[in-house]
Formats: sequence, structure tokens, C-alpha cells
Amino acid sequence: MDFMTDLPNVKGYNQCWVIVDRFTKMAHFIPLKNRKAKELALIFVREVWRLHGLPKRVVSVRDMVFMSSFCSEVMRLLEVELDKSSAYHLQTNGQTERVNQILENYLRTNCMWDQDDWVDLLPFAEFCYNNTVHAATKQPPFFAAYHQHPENNFKNPRDNGTESNNPQAVKTVEDLDAIREAIRENMKAAQTRMAKYYNQKVAKKEPQFKVGDRVMVNAKNIKTRRPSKKLDYKLRGKFEIEKLCGTNAYRLKLPPLSGKIHRVFHVSLLEPYRQNTIPGRRSPTPPPVDLEQ
Repeated sequence: MDFMTDLPNVKGYNQCWVIVDRFTKMAHFIPLKNRKAKELALIFVREVWRLHGLPKRVVSVRDMVFMSSFCSEVMRLLEVELDKSSAYHLQTNGQTERVNQILENYLRTNCMWDQDDWVDLLPFAEFCYNNTVHAATKQPPFFAAYHQHPENNFKNPRDNGTESNNPQAVKTVEDLDAIREAIRENMKAAQTRMAKYYNQKVAKKEPQFKVGDRVMVNAKNIKTRRPSKKLDYKLRGKFEIEKLCGTNAYRLKLPPLSGKIHRVFHVSLLEPYRQNTIPGRRSPTPPPVDLEQ
């Protein structure tokens, strides 16, 4: 288990508790309002113990909640072994760290501009994650845990010819269908990308660009007006290369609304722009108008 923090405050929630079963790979994404040990214990009973039983062993980061005497004593009385690791230590909690990154990708791709709907997206993200074949087990976590696939015959009412006299109900179902399809596609792409980076053994060779090429810029040093940096776009663009500056830097053509952002970027912050090849799939580039002036 691990925590995803620094999320926008929505309905009092500002963080997410990510819990992954090491055997079946099933995950639960639980929004939190605070991280008090007693409240977490009750949430764990309601969201995990109720569904899966009491675990024999729990691996967590060295969060102040799990380091507290209350949490340690509860685990001891329940005869649950509690392993506390440090963040990004792949030998222990690397699985949850990678799920965190996949979940971030879900939310970043599907949340609205003001990021006030990430809590509502969590159930869809959890279902899609658990209903997709996992690279390690070669089967969906749902099937690994329950030995059967969940009912998934959800259909858009306009596609199956179902009529309704309630337009609002039809719109709600259509919105649910659109969210489900979008998250499922983005989840597959995120898992593929994470596997690629995780299995990469050597640093990649820096790309070579020429004047006129279109590139995406790593946005880690760019401030915007969006509430949370974690759920903001990771890449900005597409921008055209205007000039080569030395051997490892390029000057880009930036739009007038880019404020005081320096126009010269090191090659390590640039990635080639790749046109979307999925038929009928629209993927607009991140707009530059929300950059902080």
C-alpha cells in the first residue's frame, strides 16, 4: 500500500490510498480526506478486509501513519506482519509505485481542466485496471481473484436501439460509456509505456533534431494555473524548432501567450512529436493558454 498525495482538494478529498494484492495484482483506489491511523484502520476494514479477508503481510512506505505506535500495535494484535520500506525501493514496494504512476496517467488524461473530477474517475480507473490482463500473471486481476470475469456487457443505448423518455438518464449512460472507453484505452497505453521504461536497461540515446521539426517539451519546469502539477500535462507542444543553439540545445517557436518562458531548451527536455495513428481518435495537444504569466 502507498499514498498518492498533492491532489486537488475535491469534496474534502486530497489524496488517494493505493492498495495492491501482490498475488492476484488486484488494486483498490480509495480517496482520503486525512491520514489518521484510526480512520485508516476503519477504511481498511471496510474496503479491503471485508472483500478479501485479513492479509498475512502488508508492505507499505515509511509513512508517519504506519510508523505510529497505534498502527504497529494493531497489526501486532491482528498477527499481520508489517514491512516498512522507503519510497521507490523496487525490492519491496515497487509494484505499488508503478500502479501509482499508471493511476496518475489515468487521471491526468481524463480529468477536466480544473481537475475537480478526479474522485469521480477513481471507480472507473479501478474497474478498468482490474479487468485488464496483467503482464505478470497473464490474466486480469478480477479473474485471478474470483476465477470468473465480471459482467461487462455495458452498451450505449444509442448503439443497441434502446429508447427512453428520460433524456437525462440517456445522457448519463452515454457519459459513463465514454469515460469507460477512454480510461480503458489510456490504461492499456500507460501499462505498455510503464513496462517499456521499467525494462529499459540503458539510458536512451538523445534524439537528433533539425530546424523545422515538431517536438514536445517536458513540462516539469513549466508552471501553469492548473491546481495540481501531478495531474497536469507531462509534455507540452507541439512546437517547431527554430534554431540549433550549440550541440545540445534548441530554440523553439513558442506562442505569444507563453509568458516569460525561455525559448531555448536542452535536448533532454525534448521529445519528437508523434502524430496519432489510431483511426477516429482525436488527441489534441496541450494548450499553451494556461501557462502562468
